[in-house]
Amino acid sequence: MAERVKKNKHKIINTTLRKGHFKRNIEKESNKFASKIFTYDLPSRKSIEASHCSLAFFIVLGFASIVVLILDVWLFALPVISTSNFRSTMCRVQGYEFKGFQDCKCGGLTNASPYCTSKFPCVHITVDYNIHRKTASNSTQTSIVYQDEAVLQAESFNCSFATCNEVRKLNTIELESFKSEYGSPGAIYKCMYNRDNTKEVQITFF
Repeated sequence: MAERVKKNKHKIINTTLRKGHFKRNIEKESNKFASKIFTYDLPSRKSIEASHCSLAFFIVLGFASIVVLILDVWLFALPVISTSNFRSTMCRVQGYEFKGFQDCKCGGLTNASPYCTSKFPCVHITVDYNIHRKTASNSTQTSIVYQDEAVLQAESFNCSFATCNEVRKLNTIELESFKSEYGSPGAIYKCMYNRDNTKEVQITFF
């Protein structure tokens, strides 16, 4: 009896294998396992190029922003800070003196020859002006007035006015125009003096 049951069991197993029952179960298990595998598709070449272009754009934009910020500080913030210690007053011209011709360099981006040199007439314009003091009465100071802070702080020359064109005649013409407004004896105009050094006086902020 036991031997007959054993034969029937083997028969059932063989029949099942021929019908592919186990094979289908294996395939199902295989498919079930495959569904858990995550695939990663590499990005296309176009998407990579677009990413590179975007990155390059933001780099250039950031660099341009830094340059603009530096220029703003150099052109606007620094002059305002440097002249913040100057106080407004009124200047009266007392004298005008020609000191000779001063050598200068006229080269630059706006000139055809970056290495050109020239000369301009150097003059001293003497003015007097009131000094405002907190602890004492106002006093009058006499000094040489300068066109602006750049001329005031110049180390290569000491002149009230400075200009440097390749054609020397143009320098003389510009000086005459400056003299007619700020160098005529008795002329009165607004100016500014340095509160830390009251002998430093200039006409304009920049």
